[in-house]
Amino acid sequence: MLYSVVVNIAILPFAAMALLTARDAIHADDLERYDEVMKTIAGNQILNFYPDNLVIKLDIHEYPAEQIVRSEVFKPSGDADAYFKQEDELAKEFLQQYSGKEQCNLEES
Repeated sequence: MLYSVVVNIAILPFAAMALLTARDAIHADDLERYDEVMKTIAGNQILNFYPDNLVIKLDIHEYPAEQIVRSEVFKPSGDADAYFKQEDELAKEFLQQYSGKEQCNLEES
């Protein structure tokens, strides 16, 4: 019983927070094209998805050369700003949580 309560308390904040996906940032007019682009992504490619002025850009880089092999531009949805704000917050949280551990591990080596 206690285990169930602890698990529910630990999971509740994540369940309440519905995370937006990159697809949520794309305007409905461009979703079909976005889906087609995503179907072409190979395992050795890296995606760079970012806002640029009034559009959303998707640069596809080839690993390990990191050359841009394809770029696409999409109209943003009404959720685009919220998506990129969410991504910034998650990145900051990740860096704060793990940057100290990495420094400690490097110092021990």
